[in-house]
Amino acid sequence: MGANVNSTGAPSWSVDPRTVANTAKLVRDICDYYGIPCDRQHVLAHNEVTATACPGGLDVDEVVRLANGGSASTPTQKTVTPTPKPAASNIPSGFTPENGTFVNGDTQIMNRVGAPSTSAHQGGYLPAYGEWPYDSWAKVGNYTWIHHMWGNKHIFLPVREWPSGTAWGTFK
Repeated sequence: MGANVNSTGAPSWSVDPRTVANTAKLVRDICDYYGIPCDRQHVLAHNEVTATACPGGLDVDEVVRLANGGSASTPTQKTVTPTPKPAASNIPSGFTPENGTFVNGDTQIMNRVGAPSTSAHQGGYLPAYGEWPYDSWAKVGNYTWIHHMWGNKHIFLPVREWPSGTAWGTFK
């Protein structure tokens, strides 16, 4: 996989439209693969997490818009799409319905795709202090798991180990 490169340097930082389109496709593929919501809360510019000039002239709002099916001719604007309330049929068997948000503590947590199990397919990571909306929870094995749907995928996040230990973050 190649790197994204600006067409020019500072101060204009121009980026070829093909680079923007390829970046959007990569972002969409990564979000789909790891079950990460493809929105500006979850897709961040490098300079939003560390001190750097990167990504230069790459408009991350445009990348996310294109990754979600927008066109290059659509003007860039920040929009927030409300998260739909889960249908009861999306709640896994044995899980208790509850809409909330888990706010992680100081250590990233790996989510699992398809089943609440450490042997299930590895998803992405909820970063330290990141937020995770959930629609239900259950104690399965040695963990308390929270759940949400991403597209048609069931995504599970362990948030506490049993029998000892406290939750690895807070709930709101």
